[in-house]
Amino acid sequence: MKRTAAAIMATVFLFTQVTGCGTAGPRPATPEIILDRSLNDSRRADAIRSIALDGEGTDEALVALHLLAWSDRHPVTLRSQAMDRLIEHDAEAFWRAADRWLVTVDAPGMIKAIGERAIANDREDAIPALLRRWAIPQKAAVEMGRPEAVAFRRLVSPTAIREALWGYVISPDRRAAEAAWMVWFRISNGPAGRQKINGESGDTPLLEDLRAAAAAVDHLPRNREELHRLTALRQDAERWVSWSKLRESVHPRLRGHIALRHLPVLARLDKGHKPFGPMRRASGLQSHLRGSQRFARQRPAGRAVDDVSGGGLSLSAADVAVAHEVVLAMNERTVVSAWFAQADADHADKTTEHGGVLTWDAQGKPTAVAFPPKQKEGDQKYFSPPELIEAMYTGLAHYHFHAQEYENAEFAGPGRGDLEFVDALRTHALTLTFIDRDRLNVDLAFPGGWVLDLGCIERPAD
Repeated sequence: MKRTAAAIMATVFLFTQVTGCGTAGPRPATPEIILDRSLNDSRRADAIRSIALDGEGTDEALVALHLLAWSDRHPVTLRSQAMDRLIEHDAEAFWRAADRWLVTVDAPGMIKAIGERAIANDREDAIPALLRRWAIPQKAAVEMGRPEAVAFRRLVSPTAIREALWGYVISPDRRAAEAAWMVWFRISNGPAGRQKINGESGDTPLLEDLRAAAAAVDHLPRNREELHRLTALRQDAERWVSWSKLRESVHPRLRGHIALRHLPVLARLDKGHKPFGPMRRASGLQSHLRGSQRFARQRPAGRAVDDVSGGGLSLSAADVAVAHEVVLAMNERTVVSAWFAQADADHADKTTEHGGVLTWDAQGKPTAVAFPPKQKEGDQKYFSPPELIEAMYTGLAHYHFHAQEYENAEFAGPGRGDLEFVDALRTHALTLTFIDRDRLNVDLAFPGGWVLDLGCIERPAD
């Protein structure tokens, strides 16, 4: 769904009855005219310039100008003019709004216009908002050419841009610090972050979290979702202390590959649930794949894994451990029965896809826990509720179904949106697709678009 200033946009109905009923001469400037996309730009521009911002109707006029300024549904030229009127009327109110709504703006031209105004007015207080917008990754973006980057560089000059970013990373403003870390991580040498984190003497909440991650994993959290996962995991202090020691005790083949998403599986290995090492797991996984019937998506969205040795480019030894645990769960009758029951329910429900978390029960047995979505937008999407995401942090894998038809092999495996979800949350996830009424194909997706087809499970006999 496109990001918009939803809370503000909800008020647009206030203006739908404003009509300007004069019988002669030009119609007076009204909020309705400003927001009417069916009118030509010059008529709307006249209304933006002439609408009164004092006396009766001021609040409605100001809301209309904000609606225009922060919505990508309107031309940038008009939005820039609305920004000018708002700043002229009350600059402090505009920049407070920018702090909230700039992150929702996608149009580069409008981001550039706001950045240029921030530079012209020397508004260093706009930097946190610019950082939060810059923190949103863009495909094929030239980082330093983004309008947010240009404005940030000008506002912090002559300080070097990486140095300026780091200054915000160690600031007490958690939102700005997280955004600065995400940008710094993308434009800097990732491993250098560990030295900088450990070399800092401050004790801000973000620095404390990053230091904890640096001790526990090899791949530091790089986006807001991973930072949220880290914070959530650290809420259980006793568990975190135990998990933070795994990196130093695991098999040498696992070292150098550990991310936050691997910790639940590695904790099980550390407890002796699966005492054999990475080579045995890779061999067992390879043996399973040789004996499996697998179905490729007609139009693959990702890249098929071609190496499960744990030493190739696609899967690390830590990823192989995850895949091996999933295969073990696929051999559990209770898990398979639960998956088919949930897939049948999904097949019958045309309002949404269904999904859940593959995890372990109190006795350490694999279990498939369904999480009904709280948002539904048709039979081609599954919106993971917050409770699922929280459970995923300590579970084995997120999963959802492609169960629109019982004969659905054409869509076996994750689609583009599914892989974007995996990348955004820096997690791994299963897609279970009906091949026929009694078979589900199981695909495991990893960050980077890698997809491992684990073959089919069969409906248990009654």
